[in-house]
Amino acid sequence: MRQGTQSDDEFEQFVTREYDRLRRIAISLTGNRHDAEDLVQDSLAKLLVHWDKVAATASPTSYARRTIVNTFLSGKRRRAASEIVSTEVVDHRSESSDPTTQFIQRHDLLSAVLTLPPSQRVVIVLRYLEDLPVPEVARILGKREGAVRATCHRGLEKLREPDGPPAVTATGRAAHARA
Repeated sequence: MRQGTQSDDEFEQFVTREYDRLRRIAISLTGNRHDAEDLVQDSLAKLLVHWDKVAATASPTSYARRTIVNTFLSGKRRRAASEIVSTEVVDHRSESSDPTTQFIQRHDLLSAVLTLPPSQRVVIVLRYLEDLPVPEVARILGKREGAVRATCHRGLEKLREPDGPPAVTATGRAAHARA
């Protein structure tokens, strides 16, 4: 970082305020904390380089979300050939008010979301896990609202398939740990 400028202080405050939210999005996209940390750090490095421009936008948080999504999608394109597919299939149909069971169900839901193609995964994460409205998701992705709705519909249909989603695809460190 440059020597203590006002811009640097603003960036540090932004990171302190938004880091957990950005990491949560990254975890939902990557499926594990290690890859999520890398994704957030790569995205924050990109933001820092253009921080003056980012800070001048109406919503630096939205800009950061879009940077995470774009970094994730570009990384998925580069790593697609190195993914390792797991043969584990999880039953996603039980419901409970027990905290342990709820934790397992959330894990299973995230595992199911990880089986979606990256474009559907991004829309489902932003729309439902981040609870963003369709216009905001469309703005972040640079797509029309109708395209976001259609992608969301296809992703939800895939998650609702009677046989459950296909096997979970693990990438990055998680894949290598299982190998």
